[in-house]
Amino acid sequence: MNWITRCPECATVYQVLPDQLEVAKGWLRCGECQHAFDSTGLILSWSGTLPPRLDIGDLLKQEDRSTLDVRTQASEDLSSFEKALSSFQPEIDKAIVRMAASPPQSQDPADDLDVSTIDETTSRESVRRRWPSILALSALVLALLSQVIWVNRFALVAKFPVMAHHVQRICNAWACESAHARDLHAVVIDTSSFIQRDDAFELQWVVRNTSAQNVLMTSLEVTLEDVQGKPLVRRVFGADQLDAPETLSPGQVWQGLMRLTVARDLAVTGYRIVSFYP
Repeated sequence: MNWITRCPECATVYQVLPDQLEVAKGWLRCGECQHAFDSTGLILSWSGTLPPRLDIGDLLKQEDRSTLDVRTQASEDLSSFEKALSSFQPEIDKAIVRMAASPPQSQDPADDLDVSTIDETTSRESVRRRWPSILALSALVLALLSQVIWVNRFALVAKFPVMAHHVQRICNAWACESAHARDLHAVVIDTSSFIQRDDAFELQWVVRNTSAQNVLMTSLEVTLEDVQGKPLVRRVFGADQLDAPETLSPGQVWQGLMRLTVARDLAVTGYRIVSFYP
């Protein structure tokens, strides 16, 4: 009893042995076209004598055409082989239908893993890889938010006075100058006057905070000049020396008064007053 199979790609017929099929798990490679195929369902048993590879042309040459009425051994083999092939085609068709209807089988054992398990593992690995990026982005956003709050701390203190104490504590810890804004353009001298009274001069001024937040009170530089505008006397007065408030609230006005006594030999005819932060 012989086992034969046919390559589904080029229809070349081969004789196979059960041991060969068991070792290869049914998989064969055609020696004619190099096509690999699963021979499951494509094996036929045939009682005739078949060489390892049957060449039908050679088999036909062995037949004696001059004696058609006499059945030679070659004709019997050919008839038996054709009969076997006639039953081969339906098996091939059935195998093709089964292969088309069923999903492809992988030879890799790892492919038999549950798809849901693979998806879950992939998802966990993806989340684990994203954690450093998420932490770095969160730290960057927190640093940016802290910077915005620190730059606008004076406006926040003006809008929420309850924050002034906490801002002052942070300022003391970081050795910054003050928890209040130093806005030189916001503190303006609205009016000033310089009047001589007996042996002294009386200097008056009005300072106003034009901003919408609390600002530190500025220092004042007072310069007395002669008729040519040359400085004769220059003095700087801090807020504590002027009995001025430490800070000016939004729109607050503060009026100051100072009496100045100068030497009689100084011909003071003018003055200049400047607001600044030391």
